[in-house]
Amino acid sequence: MDVEPNGAAEGSIKIAALKPRLQFIKDIGKGDRVFVILSDKCLKSPFCMFELFENWRNSRQDEEEFLKRRRVFTLGDAEIWTLRGRLKYAKHWKAQYDEVANAVREVGPTVLGESDYAQFRLMQDFVNHVGNVLATFAKIVQPRSFRGACQIRV
Repeated sequence: MDVEPNGAAEGSIKIAALKPRLQFIKDIGKGDRVFVILSDKCLKSPFCMFELFENWRNSRQDEEEFLKRRRVFTLGDAEIWTLRGRLKYAKHWKAQYDEVANAVREVGPTVLGESDYAQFRLMQDFVNHVGNVLATFAKIVQPRSFRGACQIRV
């Protein structure tokens, strides 16, 4: 996060601390300009992927609309450039979803609260779209290093 001389970033962090995390992530997904920095760690993080999927959903799952409002950068360990690499992340999220789905089947969905059930359903949606989202990112020309990203004018 860039820190503005007037302390704007600091204020943003304070405001974010007052909101529930999922609402804050949903608000980011509605942004006019969102900078996405992908790393292997991010691509395996539930919160990062929820944020990414919110961006996808708020773009009506339309590739052109999605890329109009996003600037994407990747770190070297984000393996999205090949089908095999994207499949690695799809497999990761499918395994995560299957683990939760099996547990829910074991005890029944009624034991989940509304928030947990919504998160479970969102996870299912994400598993079904992770390939499309990552393939969209892989199609665009982008810097693959921090130095390259710093040289781009946005």
